[in-house]
Amino acid sequence: MDSKGMYDAATTISMMEKDYADNKEKLESSKKLLESCKNVNDQAVTDGDKGCDRSVFIFKCLTETAAKMGIELP
Repeated sequence: MDSKGMYDAATTISMMEKDYADNKEKLESSKKLLESCKNVNDQAVTDGDKGCDRSVFIFKCLTETAAKMGIELP
């Protein structure tokens, strides 16, 4: 999340690139998962830039999409 309560996929992906630098397969699947949830920024929220509503949207998107992609989340 950025300071305006928006999902920042690029920053999240750059963190994954460091974490999974030695595992290209895991890195690529993580990138696809994170990119697939960018649309949460288009959803209406009731809490302005606090990010609480959007955090729920991100969690839901990541967990549902990971399951569809066969990615096991911690």
